[in-house]
Amino acid sequence: MVPIKSTRTALIVTAAVILAAALFGSHRSLNALRKEALTVFSQGAYGDGTGVRSDLARRADACANLCTVAQNSGLGETPQVEALRGRVEAFRAGDSAADLTGPAQEVVDLLSGAELSEASRRDLSDLKATLDSIALRIRRDPYTDLAQTFNTKTLAAFPANVLGGLTGVKPLTVYQ
Repeated sequence: MVPIKSTRTALIVTAAVILAAALFGSHRSLNALRKEALTVFSQGAYGDGTGVRSDLARRADACANLCTVAQNSGLGETPQVEALRGRVEAFRAGDSAADLTGPAQEVVDLLSGAELSEASRRDLSDLKATLDSIALRIRRDPYTDLAQTFNTKTLAAFPANVLGGLTGVKPLTVYQ
């Protein structure tokens, strides 16, 4: 090994090694925290599979049932129902960030103002209660707190706010 004879070259090499170590270390640390939160997202806080992912799947199923109630009530071709159906299909195709809440509420509002059979009115009431319950579970899920803390405290604090962007660490999605 040839020793570095120039002080300037030695300082540049030292600075490059320190920068590379800082980037590598921050990337590993931030990704470990992110991975921990994503495990809670998919497996739940207790590892029992009841995380936000399963709640989102239940919400998609309830939204699909809401579309069926609308279809059976003669309102299946309305823009609101078509929009919700499209979002459910996007979710089932892998877009876990597909917003179902807004379109579902629009369909609930549409059906609430329509003339429905007694059975459809009961189904609508049950589905609305199910959607409200799922939304509450998601808001209270430990993943939600982990994701908000990761995004607002961990990634927003120095040096993670600089190094996180340089190493490609992305914020977590917060579901409502």
